[in-house]
Amino acid sequence: MVFALVFTMFMPYSVTKASTEFETGKQTASLINYSTSYSGNLAEKNSSVWYCVDSVGYSAFYNFKLKNINIGNNEGISLNVYDSDGAKVGYAKAENSTETDNYGKMEKNQRYYIQAYSKFNCTGDYIFSIIPEDDALDSLTDASKISLSKYYYDSFR
Repeated sequence: MVFALVFTMFMPYSVTKASTEFETGKQTASLINYSTSYSGNLAEKNSSVWYCVDSVGYSAFYNFKLKNINIGNNEGISLNVYDSDGAKVGYAKAENSTETDNYGKMEKNQRYYIQAYSKFNCTGDYIFSIIPEDDALDSLTDASKISLSKYYYDSFR
């Protein structure tokens, strides 16, 4: 029990993924333990996957990368960030066989929800990373330079 308490104290954020459904504003989300970087693919009309981010004790930055694989759809895949009240506070969108990225800041001691969403019949890939703020990464300019792991980056290209 002491080990679990000490480990939890030094973990500045957590990312969780779908399991038990709950409501946040007009949005639905669900939770289980997951990792701090994730990639995936959405291939069904109006499908979505939800993640929960708790920035405990530290601010954090997010970095999104998206790729709409289908040609001809003018609305494709998006990643949306919602605060604990359900207000959209950030997003990235890829349309018409394009690739895009976006980044932003998450304030400390807050809960955020990230939704990967596919519109129409698009096929899209998404990758995101959550990185805690520290002395080496202390501004949005720094956040724009966040690089995802080689494994995720190569699988995305």
